[in-house]
Amino acid sequence: MPDLPRGPRTLLLLAFASVWFVWGSTFLVIRYAIDGIPPILMCGIRLLAAGLVLLVWARVSGQPWPRGVEWRNAILVGLLLPGIGNASVTLGVAHVPSGLVALLVSTIPLWMGLFASLGRNAEPPAPRAELGLAMGFAGITLLIGPGLITGHDAALSPLWALVPIAGSLSWAWGSLWSRRTRLPASPLVSTGAGLAAAGAGLLLLAAGIGDF
Repeated sequence: MPDLPRGPRTLLLLAFASVWFVWGSTFLVIRYAIDGIPPILMCGIRLLAAGLVLLVWARVSGQPWPRGVEWRNAILVGLLLPGIGNASVTLGVAHVPSGLVALLVSTIPLWMGLFASLGRNAEPPAPRAELGLAMGFAGITLLIGPGLITGHDAALSPLWALVPIAGSLSWAWGSLWSRRTRLPASPLVSTGAGLAAAGAGLLLLAAGIGDF
C-alpha cells in the first residue's frame, strides 16, 4: 500500500473500513431486525432485495448476461452461500447470543482449509496459512469469549448453536465448489443472481411455515 497514490490508498482504506463496519455489525443488526420480523421472512426479503438491485445495476451498466448453465451454477452457489449461510445465521441469532454466532461463523476459513485438504485434488493450506487461521480464530475467541462466559451461559442452547455451524459448512463447501464451476463472467451478475435466488427460496419457505 505505500506504493499507491494518495487517492487510491484512501479509497482502499475506506473500503476496508466499510467491511469492518458493515460485516462486523451484521449479527447485531440481524438481532434487532428479527424482533419485528420472523427470521426466515426477514432473511428472504433482505437477500431478494439485494439481488434484484445488483441485477438491475448490472443490466443498466451493460454487464455480460449469463447463459443457461451459468444461471444454474450461480443459483446453486447462491443457495449454498447466502441462502443456507444467512438463514442459519439469522435463526442462530434468534436463539443464541449474536456474539456466539459471530464466533461460530468465523470458523468458515477453518472449514475451507479442511475441505481443501480432502479428496483427489487436495490442496492443503501452507503452514503459514494454517498458523494465520489459528491465530485469527484465537483472536476472535479472545474478543468474544469472555463476554459469553460471564453473561450468557444460562441462555445457551447447544442445539441452536449447531445451526450457524451447519451454515458455515455450507458456505465453506459452496465457496470451494464455486472456484471449480462455470459462473457468469460478471461477478456483479453472478452475485445478484445468487442473492435473488436465495431470497426467493427463503420467501417460499417463509410462506410455507406461515411467517407471512
